[in-house]
Amino acid sequence: MLTQCLQCKKTYSAEINVLCYSRQERLCPHCEEMLGKLKHLGRDFVVLNQQNTYRKPGILRWRLGVVFCLLLLLAQMYIFEKDRLSQKPSSRLWLTEICQRFNCHLPIYKNRDDFEVMYGNFQQTNDQYYIFQAVISNQGKFKQRYPNIKLNLHSFSGESFASRIFIPENYTTSIQKEFINPSKTVEISMKIAVPKQKVGGYTFELI
Repeated sequence: MLTQCLQCKKTYSAEINVLCYSRQERLCPHCEEMLGKLKHLGRDFVVLNQQNTYRKPGILRWRLGVVFCLLLLLAQMYIFEKDRLSQKPSSRLWLTEICQRFNCHLPIYKNRDDFEVMYGNFQQTNDQYYIFQAVISNQGKFKQRYPNIKLNLHSFSGESFASRIFIPENYTTSIQKEFINPSKTVEISMKIAVPKQKVGGYTFELI
């Protein structure tokens, strides 16, 4: 009597009396599948035919359960942690690949730490307005929207007397692109009305 492993196609010979009366498990040495195992049905045992192999039901159910739990875990991570994970460069790389395959969309990437300020200047050109200029570079791996800019004006004593947040619509034009691509450097320029109090200094930050 021959017993063939369906996993690796290895064929073994087995005597019928051994299959009928032995309860010992026989494993394929190549892939550890059950060979010619007597299927336990209550108190009775039935012999599998020569063309079938038997996989231990508990192992099969355990493997299916593990696969199901992993899929469920991945689904929950995507639903509840998608926004947070998509903002991390390491996890966004593989999330981008997954979305390309399944035609899904990730939230817009936003990480102000990826921006580097190359230059900043604030000076008065005439009695009507100041000119604020800045050059920033996107050092990250993903494109980002233009950042908000918080500008603070200080008196000669160092105290802050005016502050305002400028959104991209305040300092970009329709000609400029909406996003800053990776390794791209852009120049920002704004006209600021002259305040009533004299300006002794300034600071700004990207937010």
